[in-house]
Amino acid sequence: MFYYYTVLLFLLGLIIGSFLSVVVERLEEDSSSIVTGRSRCPKCKKELKSYDLVPVLSFFILKGRCRYCKEKISSFYPTIEILTGLLFALLYARFAEVMTGTNFYLFMAIYIVVISVLVAILFFDAFYYIVPDKIVIPATVLVVVLAIANILASAKYGSDFMVYAPGILSFSWGYSSVGDSS
Repeated sequence: MFYYYTVLLFLLGLIIGSFLSVVVERLEEDSSSIVTGRSRCPKCKKELKSYDLVPVLSFFILKGRCRYCKEKISSFYPTIEILTGLLFALLYARFAEVMTGTNFYLFMAIYIVVISVLVAILFFDAFYYIVPDKIVIPATVLVVVLAIANILASAKYGSDFMVYAPGILSFSWGYSSVGDSS
C-alpha cells in the first residue's frame, strides 16, 4: 500500500503541477482567467486538445514540440510537473509512517497547499522576478483555514500533527528529540 499511495501522490503532483504551470503562465497576463479558458500553444495560439494536455506524457510523445506549428515547447512545463510530483511523493513517503491519527489528511492537505504555493512562487519569481500577492494571499487564507480545521479536529479526536514535530525532526535531520539526553 505504501508504494501505491506514493505513486498516487506523484500522479496527483503531476496534475497539480500542470495546473501550476497554467497559473504561472496566465497570472501575469491578466487577459485570461486562470481557471477558465482552454490552453493554447504559446507560439501559434492554437487551442490544444485534451490529449495534448496529459502531464509529462504529452510533452514526450510530441517530442517537446507543438502538434500544429511544430515549434519547440518550453521544458518549463514538464519540469514544474515532475518537480511537483516528486515533492508530493516525497512528502507522503517521508511522513506516512511517522504520522498517524485522524489529522494525517489535514497534515497532507496543508503541506500539499504549501508545496504547491512554493513551486508556483519559485517559477513565477524565476520568470518575472516578483512574488505575486495573487498567489500568496489566497494561499495564506487557505492554510489558515486548514490549520483551524486541524485545531478543531485535534480538540475532538485528541491528535494534532504538530505533536509529532520532535519525532519528525529527529528522524529527518538526525537531531535528538526534545527531552532526549542522547
